Amino acid sequence: MLRALPLLLVAVACGDVTPLQWDFRLEPGLDPARLRATIHQGNCEGEVIFEGEFPRGSVAPTPPLLDPDARYGFAILAHDASCVEVGYGCTVVTLPQDAVLVPVAPSGPAPACTDAAPRCVDRRCVP
Repeated sequence: MLRALPLLLVAVACGDVTPLQWDFRLEPGLDPARLRATIHQGNCEGEVIFEGEFPRGSVAPTPPLLDPDARYGFAILAHDASCVEVGYGCTVVTLPQDAVLVPVAPSGPAPACTDAAPRCVDRRCVP
């Protein structure tokens, strides 16, 4: 199932803005309540330069401008209604590109909440 993130990334070069469509595809059987989109510098394990969490089907936060000649890891983490991680995918892309597609596969159940926000309320981790 292909789901388009309701956002466009942009890369800026010499004053020109280049749109970059960021999409994800959920494998059959995945039915997340929330999604966390992250952009990593260099690869999927690199420094997080953007993070936005949003309910499935809603508008995602606006990402930053990206260097048009750099390499990034575009990741999607899927959580169920009890804040448990149920899926993950990451795609590494060297810009410029027109589009990024991130396949999201089931992952082992892992709590999404941390010590800083340990409770799951309305499908979100809160303090």
